Amino acid sequence: MKHWKKMAASLIAISTMVAVVPTTYAMESEDSQPQTTDTATVQTTKAAEPTLLASWDFTGKNGTTNSAIADSTGKYNLTLKDGAKIEQYGDRSNNEALSLRGGGQYAQIDDQLFKDAGDSFTLEFASKTRHDDSGKFFSFIVGKDGSNDANTTDQANANKYLMFYNSKTAIKGVISNNNWGNEQGSKVTVSGNDNSWADYKIVVDGTNLAVFRNNALIIFKANTGIKMSDLGATTAYIGKSFYSVDEYWNGAMDDIKVYRGR
Repeated sequence: MKHWKKMAASLIAISTMVAVVPTTYAMESEDSQPQTTDTATVQTTKAAEPTLLASWDFTGKNGTTNSAIADSTGKYNLTLKDGAKIEQYGDRSNNEALSLRGGGQYAQIDDQLFKDAGDSFTLEFASKTRHDDSGKFFSFIVGKDGSNDANTTDQANANKYLMFYNSKTAIKGVISNNNWGNEQGSKVTVSGNDNSWADYKIVVDGTNLAVFRNNALIIFKANTGIKMSDLGATTAYIGKSFYSVDEYWNGAMDDIKVYRGR
């Protein structure tokens, strides 16, 4: 899992670097629309191979609703909430997957999983979305669900999160320690995403954040200034936002895997 080696077309085999390397990361979406260029000097060392902490493929769970599903290790649960269920998808070879259709449906992952994952981890999953690009939902979020949704002046009580947003036309990946006021990352336009499965990887390495779609880097932000341990909690939802006025996501996820390390 040498995810970082594709950080840009001009980036050379990052996984083999063992020195301080000044590198300019030029981000482009899959539609070749120029995105912000992020320049940073990054301290890199050869890391140990990632360790699989948990995985869910939902095999044999078709029809399950409003209950906890243990991961492959039996250590962590993913709990279906308010009508969320496991369905078979004909467009995914009849594989069973987590199905969310808005209307309050979501899933919650045990807090302990992302505590154990720490500041460097990789989250992999397949996903499809039926949700318009409203900007008012989260497909996945982990962090602190704060009591302050309304402003960025009360940072102590603000939402603090790593989030992934999957709409019919755009993908967003950011980390923030103060509601929307300090979101580090970006939103990019993608094509062929309406009700269509794609494979995703979210890679967090200290203060670096990357999102891959079908093995292509679509989002990268170096030196966000925020580590996972800075968020203050590891509440994790699929399909539910920390913002009380937001919508619930209409989409599906399958083959969820969490690795410690990158």
